[in-house]
Amino acid sequence: MLSPVLEQLSTKYSGKAKIVAIDVEQAPGVTAQMGIMGTPTVILFNKGKSLDRVVGYRPVDVFETLLKKAVPV
Repeated sequence: MLSPVLEQLSTKYSGKAKIVAIDVEQAPGVTAQMGIMGTPTVILFNKGKSLDRVVGYRPVDVFETLLKKAVPV
């Protein structure tokens, strides 16, 4: 499950990044708008622009690498 990974990143990057989880079953419009074809899907945004996307579970270090593209540590 991805929730613990997102919670860990949210704590580590508090004040630097906003980590948001969306339930695709509760928000089908967002799913279609973002072109989400599989879950989990993590999309990295910076200033409203999509920078990168990962589909499927990955360890926390993969997501940290993505975050470092947009957020100074």
